[in-house]
Amino acid sequence: MQIQTTTQHNFNNQCAVVTGGAQGIGGAVSSRLAASGARVAIWDIEPDAIAAAEAAMGPSVKGFVVDISDEASVEAGLQLSLIHISEPTRQEA
Repeated sequence: MQIQTTTQHNFNNQCAVVTGGAQGIGGAVSSRLAASGARVAIWDIEPDAIAAAEAAMGPSVKGFVVDISDEASVEAGLQLSLIHISEPTRQEA
């Protein structure tokens, strides 16, 4: 999903976690952050939506199945997100 606006933001060397980030408003936020240079970890409960978002948004985006109503799921998502944020993307390698 690509959204075109006239406002430009530079999120190079920034990282974000977006809950519900694979679709809807969260997907739009994830897409915009990635297009602006951020490393984005998307948390969602829909594996198919996560896979589609990763394919559409590129190598700086990694999705994780996280249920934010479950503390253990959030902790696991956080640990995996930290690994993603610290790894170089395929473009950087």
